[in-house]
Amino acid sequence: MGKAAWPTPAELTAFLTTLGASAPGVVLADEISAAVAGWESESGFAPFLAAGAASRSYQPVNASWLDLDGGWVSLTAVEWGTNSLTLGSDAYLEPTVPGRPGTWLRFAFRVGGDTPVVVTGVPGFAETIADDAWSAVMDLAAARVLERIHAPSTPYSYLRQGALAMRASDPEASVAFLRARADRVQQRYRRVRI
Repeated sequence: MGKAAWPTPAELTAFLTTLGASAPGVVLADEISAAVAGWESESGFAPFLAAGAASRSYQPVNASWLDLDGGWVSLTAVEWGTNSLTLGSDAYLEPTVPGRPGTWLRFAFRVGGDTPVVVTGVPGFAETIADDAWSAVMDLAAARVLERIHAPSTPYSYLRQGALAMRASDPEASVAFLRARADRVQQRYRRVRI
């Protein structure tokens, strides 16, 4: 289904409570922002959550394709100097894989020189955040908070997910568990650079 926004401080507080931790004095919004920034950096999609239309300028390298340095959910215009290129005949957003954004432009001809290519559309991985990606960012934010507070969790409780299991009373193990779980999800979203 997907989420329309990243986790909130209230949601992070509730999650930390399930881990037996609290975070007095920690600015949870900052920890969430840092987790999102880390997610975007590691995945190669910044922004990950498409937030609206934007235009970006790229310098072509005399080739028939152009790396867009991230994902685009959709394009509305591509211009090369004074030329408006027609999407679908002069320029193609690729790859066209369901559930993945386009990450490069393929041109019907070579583009290059000192004339930039200006792309207009919706940058990002998707217009909603997949539930597993949202949960992974929640895990990363919680790991950051636990590292900051070093609070022990409820003794002798266990957290399990697939092959990963750990005793929740160990803050270092909790952090490692949360980071490993987030990394397993993030591997599915990493951008393959061309």
